[in-house]
Amino acid sequence: MAFVVNILTVGGTSTDQSSYTTASATPTANALVFAVVHNNHTAPVTTPTSCTGCSITWTQHQTLSYSTIASGTCRLTIYRGVAASPTTGTIVFDFGGVLQANCNWVVTEVQGVDTAQGTQGIIQTVVDRQNSGGQPHNIVLAAFASGSNGTWQTAGTFGVTDTLTREAGYTSAGIGTVVSMQLSASFLATPDTSPQYDLSGTTQPFVHMAMELALATAGAPGGAAVHYYRQAMGA
Repeated sequence: MAFVVNILTVGGTSTDQSSYTTASATPTANALVFAVVHNNHTAPVTTPTSCTGCSITWTQHQTLSYSTIASGTCRLTIYRGVAASPTTGTIVFDFGGVLQANCNWVVTEVQGVDTAQGTQGIIQTVVDRQNSGGQPHNIVLAAFASGSNGTWQTAGTFGVTDTLTREAGYTSAGIGTVVSMQLSASFLATPDTSPQYDLSGTTQPFVHMAMELALATAGAPGGAAVHYYRQAMGA
């Protein structure tokens, strides 16, 4: 079996809202689906209260705020879900009645994941944040459980003209751009213990998350997932 990545929907808006609705998406049965939402608000930035839609039970996998202000004015959150019979429809990110200033999102799926392993096929996750860009940034993952496993990563930054460039060899898993926020996700079908986003064009704070995904193979053993936070805060 091989991994297949599909971008289901991307979008964003600078309209003040307390919930945001994506365009219609059609997930594949039994695929691992990621809904990544990136929001901006006065500190402390709001954590989304829920993600709903497409007959998927969504679970918040990781969330992390960032900015030069300690309590954070931006937040990147990953929801994950797997459904045997997903439906076509929109996805709603809700912020519990709290207005957000900006929001963008990427919804993507990875087929061929052994969702019986780890946490719905996620073997390890590492998240990091920095207070300034200006250079390539690498996440440090542990040795992969299998040489057949893949690498998925996402990054977000707050900056009007800043750019996020995925590492060479990675396939785009979606790019969401709104007035002052950039969001990108990407995938590599092989192990990478040092996944990178080039933030050379970025002068603003940013957040970066990466994970190992298990490839579905006959008779693959299950195992526990390991998730780490590496939150190096610059000056």
